[in-house]
Amino acid sequence: MEPCDYNHLILYAKGWYEQGDRVEDVRRILAIRAMPHPKPEDADVWLCVVNALEKYCPEKMARIMTELFKPIPKLGKPFRFNSSPCSLNRALYYALTELAHLTVNDDEGNATLELGGPDEDILPFSNLYQELILKGLAQ
Repeated sequence: MEPCDYNHLILYAKGWYEQGDRVEDVRRILAIRAMPHPKPEDADVWLCVVNALEKYCPEKMARIMTELFKPIPKLGKPFRFNSSPCSLNRALYYALTELAHLTVNDDEGNATLELGGPDEDILPFSNLYQELILKGLAQ
């Protein structure tokens, strides 16, 4: 197994992979690229995603956690996994939104974050990525 990395999680967030069931997609990416077991539990998935957030956008962690843990006006209940009003799916939505906005190039077009390309053995490529391949703009 290659060293733990979050590149494919970021590529997923940026839309380079076809997106289906968010929780299962992220579970698969992390099981292949970042975790030692084939079917990580929800808590393990969330912890791994939090680690990626801490590594790549620590300044946004407070906002993400505030969004997740604030009471929902109609229900008045805070975040709780595996129950309403929140789920791992909702938590991943906020986290992936932040990862999707990571800057990977500076103003001159130089890479500031080397992500590589998506791997079809992890998930199918998105239509966006396939179009870029056809145009010669992606690997």
